Formats: sequence, C-alpha cells, structure tokens
Amino acid sequence: MANRPALVPDNGGQRKTQETRGSGRSRRRRGSVLTSLIALLLALALFTLSAIVVYAPDVVGLAPNLNVTQTQIAFQATENALEDASQALEATGIALEATLQGIAQGAFDNESTRAALINQAAVLEQNATQAALDIAATRTSIAQANAQQATQSAIDFQGTQTALDRAATQVEIEYQGTQAAISQNATAVALGFATPSGPSLTQPPSLIFDETFGQAVQAGGLWRFGGAADWTIGEDDQLTATRAGSWLLTEQADFSAYVVETRFDPVAGLAGQYYVLLSVTDQDGIALQVIYDGQQATAVGLYRVTTTQIETGSGLLGAQITPIQAVQIDIAAAETIDARAEVTPGRIVIFINGQAVIDAAIEPPLSAGAVGVQFPAATTLRRIALG
Repeated sequence: MANRPALVPDNGGQRKTQETRGSGRSRRRRGSVLTSLIALLLALALFTLSAIVVYAPDVVGLAPNLNVTQTQIAFQATENALEDASQALEATGIALEATLQGIAQGAFDNESTRAALINQAAVLEQNATQAALDIAATRTSIAQANAQQATQSAIDFQGTQTALDRAATQVEIEYQGTQAAISQNATAVALGFATPSGPSLTQPPSLIFDETFGQAVQAGGLWRFGGAADWTIGEDDQLTATRAGSWLLTEQADFSAYVVETRFDPVAGLAGQYYVLLSVTDQDGIALQVIYDGQQATAVGLYRVTTTQIETGSGLLGAQITPIQAVQIDIAAAETIDARAEVTPGRIVIFINGQAVIDAAIEPPLSAGAVGVQFPAATTLRRIALG
C-alpha cells in the first residue's frame, strides 16, 4: 500500500494556516464592496433605460408600435365579428329548430301516409270482399236463372212432347174405341146381348174413405205427410198447402185396383204443376200430372216416380221425371179441378172435369202402394175419395 499523509499537521503547518485566514477576510470585504457598487450602477442604468423607454422612447429609437385608434377599431371589429357570430349562431339555432320541426312534420306526414295506406288497403280488401260476394251472388243468380231456364225448357219439352204425342194418342184412343166396338159387336153376336166397354163415370166407386178433412190430419192416422206445418185446415173443411211441394200420402200402402177422385183449387193466375199420386212405393209408382196455366188445365201426363222423389225438397215440382204418356187437353177454365183415376196394375184411365183424357197400358204392371197428392203452395185440397 502507498503511504498515506499524516492526519495531523505539524506545528509548522499550523502557523502557516492562520496567516492565510487573515488575508482571505480582507479580500472578501473588498469583493463585497465592489459587488455592491456594480449592482448600484446596474440598477441606476436599468432605471434610466426604463425611464427613457417609457417617457422618451424616440431617444433610443423605440417608437410605439400600437396605435390606440387602430386598437379601438380592431376591438370594435372584433365585437362586431362576435355579434355577427352570435347572430349567425342564433340563425343556425333557428334553422336547426326549423329543421327539427320539419323532421317532426315529416314523421307526422309519414305516419299520416302510413295510416292512409292502411285505410286504403282496408278499403281495397273490403272492395275485394264485396267483389267476391258480388261474383258469388252473380253466379248464384246465374245458376238460379239456368235452373229456371232448365225447368222451363223441361216444361216446354213436355208440352212439345205432348203436342207430338197427342195425335198418336188420339189415334190410339180411336183405335181402341174401334176395337172395343168390334169386340162389342162380336160379343153381341156370340152372346146375344151388348157388353159395355170403355171407362164410365156412371158407376161411382164403393168408397173406402171420403175425406173432406173436417178433423185435423193426425200423424199415425189415415194420412202421413212431410210436416204438420205443410198444411192448414180451413173453415170449409179443406186443406191448404203452405209450401211448394206439400204432400199427403195414405198410411195404408197396399192399394192395387181402385178408383181415386180428387178435387182441388189451383192457384189462380199462376202457372203450376199439380200431382195425384197413384200406388207409390220406395221402388215404383205413378204420378198424374196436371199442367195449369193460371186459368185452365192445358195438359196431363203419367210419370214414373218413387216416394223418395216425392219427399225430397220440393218433390216432383220442377223435377226431371220419367214420362209414360202425356197429352194436351182443352178443358174449359174453372176455379176447381176434378181429377179421377181408375187404376189397375196394368192400366190407368184418367178423367179431368168429367172428360176422358188418358187411357194408358202400364208395363211393367204397378205394384200395390199408397195414394195421395203433391201441390204447390196455396193450393186448396177440397176432397179426396178412394174406393
């Protein structure tokens, strides 16, 4: 290791240190005075310079750079600019408020338009529904018109067929009359006396019943019918039909050879079809049809029918039924029609108001069945007798 100097100096060194301290204090005093003098001079110079700058700046070439008037103008311009900016901001606020009101009005208009569109859609839907109903009603009317036309065509066809068959029927009746006369003459020659032939009204039937409906029609009695409301009983002991297709049939259904006499009042002024039912069953039967033009009977016919056809809806009125024979007739106008039918399984003879109008062979022969009538509404049934 290197030798370190001694920490305590010797006496020679101590005396030398004391002398140095005395000279240092003298130098510090002189420096302090000099510093104070310099500071005073600097302060005086700074004060003088400040005074010159403030009170006589032109001495040192420092002219004022600001003009008070220009400053005021600048301040005024700034104030004006700020006022303009305030007005612009106010105008902007007004514009924003107007814009907000426009947006609100647009929203209201949009909502009103939407409501109007909804209402228009509802109107269109209602119009479409009404159009569909109108189309359905039109189709129904067309269907009804077609059905009426078909019914009228059927009636016209029946009338035409009647007209076509009338001559043949008349020839057949005349032929049968001739044959009967020949047979009568032959029988008279063979037996020595005349034998009556052909239908006759001089022999009234031995009555099984002669109903004038003095008592109410009771189900389970002599008659059966569609409903009690289908008929009303008048003061003159007659029945009046209350609906189109009102029907009446005997409870007994085993009549095969008989005579039935029916008296009824058709509806004056209205064309219609009136039926007397002969030996009808679920499988077979005959209906005597009388065509009335509102004033008189104009045609009659015999048709194949069943009780199912009779009891369904309006029954035989306007229905398509199978003809056996139909003829036109010329019967004087009358308020009451008397229809008489002489029935056997293989033959039926018809009289209208005492006039023979049909004499028809029935093939195949009729089975035993019930007897009755079927009429339009407001028809009055005065009497029905069976023997």
